Amino acid sequence: MTNTAKPSRPKLPRMVRIGSIILLSDRLMDIGLEKLRVGRRSGAPIYRDGLLIGLLIHRPMRRRNLTDLRIGHNLFVDDFGIRITIPRKETKKGVPFDGYVPKRLEEATFTYLDRVRPVLLKNDIPDEGWLWVGRRGRQVTADQISTRVTRIMREHFGRDLSPHLFRDCAATEAALERPELIGITKHVLGHMTLASSQKFYNQATSFTAFSRHADVIRKLRGEGS
Repeated sequence: MTNTAKPSRPKLPRMVRIGSIILLSDRLMDIGLEKLRVGRRSGAPIYRDGLLIGLLIHRPMRRRNLTDLRIGHNLFVDDFGIRITIPRKETKKGVPFDGYVPKRLEEATFTYLDRVRPVLLKNDIPDEGWLWVGRRGRQVTADQISTRVTRIMREHFGRDLSPHLFRDCAATEAALERPELIGITKHVLGHMTLASSQKFYNQATSFTAFSRHADVIRKLRGEGS
């Protein structure tokens, strides 16, 4: 019997450092706001994508949960900030999510809700409260988010970094910078056990080894020149 399954693509070559993704997120939001300031509606989806990417790298949830964020349903404002609550029945591993939009994105999120999202809504389409809406005022689908995010990552970094790989980037960098805290990825990514999180420590170890090897090569080239 012939095995027709396609081999999975290696993840490490497609990963991008968190700091670079955050800078891109900020830049897209700045570009979007500037376009809106001069009356160009095309700035709205650019700002939305920047905020979406920023939220995704800070709160690496699965794309279905990201897509289904809905104002007043699982995203609302309380005394502590902008809260996101996802019950266990709506998560892949059955682990509930309850957290807040990071403080550094709080003002940007309010700007999106107050100034940007209304530009994307259409008067003839009822507002159902979806956080991420397209130019026609309808909910952006999970496939559309994947396509847009991957395209943006390819344009700016030359790598096919999908929304799912954002989870790998966040967890691997956490393991790389603070390996003693590898256990936190279990909670950040909604894993049931540490076994799932251990792979990110292994990826971080490989990443470090590749980086050290590259440093050696650069030094050898320098000595030989």
